[in-house]
Amino acid sequence: MPCTRSVAARATLPAAEATTAGYGGIAAVSAATGVAASTIGRGLRELCATGEPGRVRRAGGGRKATVVKDTTLLSDLGALVEPSVRGDPQSPLRWTC
Repeated sequence: MPCTRSVAARATLPAAEATTAGYGGIAAVSAATGVAASTIGRGLRELCATGEPGRVRRAGGGRKATVVKDTTLLSDLGALVEPSVRGDPQSPLRWTC
């Protein structure tokens, strides 16, 4: 099974080329690359739908943060590290020994 990134690139890269080609770009890119026009159209929809640049998944996709799943995680880690903490207590940087 192919990697997800290559499938997305197979749709979005020709779609970007078709966009720059202007009117008739989908047909021209489809004829030049052999990629189906429907695939290029799907890539165009993906390019237009991206809300955040650099985002791979849709909003809400992927694993939930561990802090969301276990609400006591931060306090438990703080209690574990607290006896050996050094440095300024107001600083977010914690030094341990």
